[in-house]
Amino acid sequence: MNQPVIWDGIASTDRLINPVDGTALARIAGDLFLALHPITNAQYRQFVTATGHRTPDESDGCPPVWRPADYPKNLNLGYTQVVVPAGSPTDFPPELADHPVVCVSWEDATAYCAWTGLRLPTQAEWETGARGNDDRLYPWGNDCENRRRCRWDQNRNGEETCSVWDYPEGRSPFGLFNMAGNVWEWCADAPDVSARYKAIRGGSFHFRDGDSEEFFQCTYRRDRCNPTFRFNYLGFRCAYDGPATVPTAVRPTPRRGWPLRSVRQRTTGLVVHSSNRTVEEGFHWAAATALRHVQTGEPGCLPCYQAGLLDRPHFSIRDYAHQATGAYLLGLERENLEMLRAFACTSTLARRWWPVWILGLDGDIYHIDYHHDEYFVRELPMVFELVETGWRLFRWTGDATYLREPVLWNYYTHAMVDFVKTHDLYGDGIASTEGLHGWPYRGIATYSEGDQPLAQGADAVASQYQANLAYAAMLTHRGDPAGAAQFRHRAAAVRDLFRREWWSETHGYAQGRLRDRSLVTGLGHSVLLGKGLTEPGPRTEQLLNEVEAQAPRGTLRAVERRCYIPETYFAHDRSALAWSRMVDLLNLRTDYPEVGFTWVANVIEGLLGVAVDAAGRLITHARLPAEIEWCAAAGIPVGTHRVRVRQEVAGVTIVEHTSGPEPLLWEAHVGAAVRTQEIPVGETKVFLGDNT
Repeated sequence: MNQPVIWDGIASTDRLINPVDGTALARIAGDLFLALHPITNAQYRQFVTATGHRTPDESDGCPPVWRPADYPKNLNLGYTQVVVPAGSPTDFPPELADHPVVCVSWEDATAYCAWTGLRLPTQAEWETGARGNDDRLYPWGNDCENRRRCRWDQNRNGEETCSVWDYPEGRSPFGLFNMAGNVWEWCADAPDVSARYKAIRGGSFHFRDGDSEEFFQCTYRRDRCNPTFRFNYLGFRCAYDGPATVPTAVRPTPRRGWPLRSVRQRTTGLVVHSSNRTVEEGFHWAAATALRHVQTGEPGCLPCYQAGLLDRPHFSIRDYAHQATGAYLLGLERENLEMLRAFACTSTLARRWWPVWILGLDGDIYHIDYHHDEYFVRELPMVFELVETGWRLFRWTGDATYLREPVLWNYYTHAMVDFVKTHDLYGDGIASTEGLHGWPYRGIATYSEGDQPLAQGADAVASQYQANLAYAAMLTHRGDPAGAAQFRHRAAAVRDLFRREWWSETHGYAQGRLRDRSLVTGLGHSVLLGKGLTEPGPRTEQLLNEVEAQAPRGTLRAVERRCYIPETYFAHDRSALAWSRMVDLLNLRTDYPEVGFTWVANVIEGLLGVAVDAAGRLITHARLPAEIEWCAAAGIPVGTHRVRVRQEVAGVTIVEHTSGPEPLLWEAHVGAAVRTQEIPVGETKVFLGDNT
């Protein structure tokens, strides 16, 4: 698109052109100038060429715009980090030269500004540039009219960004383009007392019909992002403090890499040693990375840890449920309980017993994924995973709060009784959704966002199966054997129906069902295999082989799904493959919380084979892969006990009961051999696998 006339008859002293990158700036107040538009791809390419700074070809959500020439153009990976092949030259499509550059972190934006001699605007400066001097709601006035005055989901016709010169009728009083819609824009400062995040303003093309109009308002101040993150809907514009001529730019040393978050130092009493250096170094990295995400003691935060995308201060149900075991092993028992309580409180009759998917670090509903009780993100497995997580944490901790506290018990009961009754749309005892296609604000049947419009998802069925078993076990502990028998029967009914109706000799197990009850083939979410829903034997082996064939290596693509793979392989006696997948995840060195927390859990539960049953009995399974001669961990918490466990590849298991109020019962498995023995406090026992 040709650049329009941008001067609008305004005196030349109120307009500047930066000689380094050609940015046009408008006077806002005094000596403060703001760029007329977000920085474009063409401008950013000048910066990359001049400084050697990294190109914006990696994304933490959806495919990047800058790609190799042979990179798929219509690749949709959902909310997973996307990395192009190493060494591949990347550039933007020529037709996007005057579109805003995206997939740039706050640090990238700051480096660009330093190169040009400019800077990022503060929130107050950005807001002044957007609303002018008459306190208008939107850059163009007080009526939303966003369908024609800015780029958003309902007028983009399948495209994403638009030219920075588009929608001139949406300009601010100072003539600034794109102050609403198109892309979010980084600001220099933090949105609140927390310095860990940076404010973003203006909304983007990403917002859909039904999203709040306030995202486009000049005074909307609640969004923020981790300064290291890069998204395909996030860009920036520059600010400048007079005089009337822009100085020559200072070119900084290029910054590369992925800096980790820096919060208060935390430690764990869990210590791992091994003959394999990768195990030791990996555990140290994973534990340190996980503990960096603990928010306990930070201003305005619950006792909690980050669980989900790092561009927003929150924790989500799926991530929490998957991270909870690792968190417990690292000493975060209080955080686990408070987070579960917070989620449990959000399940209400008005929401038809759905819990809220995502909460802020203060425990309140986080606005990004929630608009009102009929329009918020819902993914069917999450309802049941909270029940299963409560039972799992009870087994590990022995804390009766998980079974007796009213808010938690009421949640479990509403989930297993009222929710299932409300959402059993087909009369088969399996909770379902309406099978709507697209974004999950009205409920989807699976964790696999963006897949087929399923009414039932295999991962949700597997989660409901395990939740039935968990609820039955809880009822047993609460002295209700008749109720427990009822829910064990329900679990068996779900299992038998799945094994009978969801299998095809041609395609194997289906990933879901549509509203017409037809099966949808494909792998779906690999969480299915960790739930014990498929029967042992050729069918499960076929599914495991499909997981191995389809799971990517060496990039951050689909990192959430890949975090489930090691535990899946351990559960099916594929220890060598499980370890190789742990190494693959370790080599990513990503700060994504789920990787660190689950890596810790896979060392203890996977490599060392440690588990705890409902009676508080320690259980071990010897299953080290051949690459690891021995592995040991000290300080493993088992309720009120602490133990040290050592496994040797030769089939030797050693347990030391280092502390506790009474002797600990230990059930050891080495191959087909099983032995149960009591370990007094301070003593060590050895099992050689031959019942000696």
